[in-house]
Order: sequence, then structure tokens, then C-alpha cells
Amino acid sequence: AFSETLRDLMVGYGYLEVMSLSMTSPKEPLEAPAGVSILNPIGEDFSVIRSTLLGSILGILKLNKHRELPQRVFEIGDIVIDGGNVRRIGAASIHPKASFTEMKSLVQSVLRDVGKSCELEAHEDGNFIRGRCAAVRANGTIVGVFGEIHPRLIEAYEVSHPIAAFEMDVTPLL
Repeated sequence: AFSETLRDLMVGYGYLEVMSLSMTSPKEPLEAPAGVSILNPIGEDFSVIRSTLLGSILGILKLNKHRELPQRVFEIGDIVIDGGNVRRIGAASIHPKASFTEMKSLVQSVLRDVGKSCELEAHEDGNFIRGRCAAVRANGTIVGVFGEIHPRLIEAYEVSHPIAAFEMDVTPLL
């Protein structure tokens, strides 16, 4: 039920919901915890269960790079970390002026609209541009991260415009 609330909010903010496969390639260019390997996969492209939504969302943007901009997409789905399922929400915006400030506003809007107050703090994450990334902290624990996607990933996913994105655990937002 809470995921439905988040969906309604994201659609209200102008984002389009996407649904991607929970399996991915071990060759994803993202910096993320190691995914769970499947013993007998159909192929190498789908041989690991994802440990982040960000790669799936960037993959969607790659598939739709021929569409007009701006594109704003989100996904609410499960990932696997340390052998357990974790429900997350992730979103990305791609257009010539995508920025840290855009994602900060979105994250603050989500937190406000679900009635949660969290702290935002400077953070370093290899998937985001240094100095343009922040973490969301709730009860002393980092529950999310947002910022501008690093040019290395923009190039790896073969898109040619700036991307701003966020990913957060859903459970602390309940």
C-alpha cells in the first residue's frame, strides 16, 4: 500500500513509472555491492540479481535515448543485499539542465509528502560527480543517495545529456 502512495507522488511530480528486470549483468559499470549470482543463468546478461535500481534506470534511459527530452522515470522495486530483499525507490531525470538541485528538491518533496524528516549531508559515491552528491540520513543511518550522475556512467550508458538521480530505501519512509 505504501508503494502505491509513492507511485502516486512520483506521477504527480511528473515522473513516468518503469519496471525492469531484477536480473542484470555482472559487467554493469556501476559501483554497487556485489549482486547475488545465479547458478544456472540463461545468459551472462542476466546472471546476477541486482543490488541497486540505478543500473536498471540508466539502462531504460539508454534504451530511450532516441526519444525527446526531458525524460523523467522512476522505479519502485526490490534489490538483494546480503541475501535479503530490500524495497527501494529510484528515479532519474535526463535533459540538458539536469542538476543536483533538481534531485534535492525531488527528494525533499518525497520526504515532506510522506511525513518524514531526514537529514541531508554531503556524500561521496563513485556513481555521482564528486561534490554533487548527498546522502539521506534517517535515525543515524544512510537510507538514500542523490546527485548528478558521473560522466563515466553517462558515457558507459551511451547517453549524451546530464542525468540527475536518486535511490532510497522504502522501509525507513513508512
